[in-house]
Amino acid sequence: MNYEIISDDQWQAIPAKAPKPPSEWEPVLDQLEAGKAIRVAVDDEAKARGMRLALGRRAIGRGFKVEMRYSDGAIAARRSDMPYSPPEPKPRAPRKKKAAQAYEVTQANAVDTSQVG
Repeated sequence: MNYEIISDDQWQAIPAKAPKPPSEWEPVLDQLEAGKAIRVAVDDEAKARGMRLALGRRAIGRGFKVEMRYSDGAIAARRSDMPYSPPEPKPRAPRKKKAAQAYEVTQANAVDTSQVG
């Protein structure tokens, strides 16, 4: 690996990552959060599913749920009265180390020749 030490001036000269522009969903979520009902026009049903998922996930990210309905080529949504409660995290088993896994696979595939006679 090639590297070099740089000065603080060189560090400052490198531009920081530009902030992300605001999402097109921000005004929609602002209205939903304020308790308003909204309607979003959709071209086809395949896009409608994606928009419903995106809207629901983004609303949960802000801490509330939404009720949605689909009709006449549009999705209608409003803030749900049901409070959002994050799901309980599932207990996870620790991951096996690759070396131990390789050993287990080797042992499982090994042929017992001691019984051959």
